[in-house]
Amino acid sequence: MVFQSLKQNCLNPFTPAPRGGQVSLAIYNTRGQLVRTLVEGREKPGYKSFRWDGRDSRGEYVASGVYLYVLKVDHRLVETGKMAVIR
Repeated sequence: MVFQSLKQNCLNPFTPAPRGGQVSLAIYNTRGQLVRTLVEGREKPGYKSFRWDGRDSRGEYVASGVYLYVLKVDHRLVETGKMAVIR
């Protein structure tokens, strides 16, 4: 499997310190169907690391192919990206 990395940009020193927020990190197939939600809930700001084991929400391994991750904070789209599952 190929894993992607999501990293926060550097903060502007003149803006207020970041607050925690509602975070959602989900995996979708190329048809736009939800495969699995990795994170759903309130998170504090800072570096986070999450690992997807290549399984869907029922615990079954997904097929080889391209999958999309979608990161949302406070219900706003923050980042999307592609990753490949290779078996």
